Parts: sequence; C-alpha cells; structure tokens
Amino acid sequence: MKFEDIITTKEVAKLLRCSTHQIGYLRKYGLIVGTRFGKYWLFDRKEIEEFVENSKGKDYSNFREMTPEAAIKKYLND
Repeated sequence: MKFEDIITTKEVAKLLRCSTHQIGYLRKYGLIVGTRFGKYWLFDRKEIEEFVENSKGKDYSNFREMTPEAAIKKYLND
C-alpha cells in the first residue's frame, strides 16, 4: 500500500456519497476495514474500491437493523 492510497473517513464518505456516520457503521459492522491512528480512522482506497465493486446489486439501506454477525453473513458471504 502506498501512502497516497490511505484515505480518511471523510474521503471514504465522499467516495461512497454517504455520511461519515454511515462509514462508521460499515466499519463497526465489519463490512469495511480501517485502522485507528490517533483519533482518526484510515482506510485503504483500493479496499474501498473493492468493497464498492463487490457491493453491486446489494441493498445496504437497512443493514444497521441487523446484528453485525447477520450483516457480515448477508453482505460478505454472498
């Protein structure tokens, strides 16, 4: 991973066109992976792009109503 490929929560939210809170939930539920550095979460741009590519055709609008385990099973094990 190159330094240029590291992006912040705000940048991920901009890429995915959603709120930073939604990114926090995606991370908390294990659907995307980040690294805590001080008070910031950092993400690998390529992993986020892979997440988007693998998410085609999936509806994430109500994943927060599930348990994290159910969300992982539904969205990552398809």
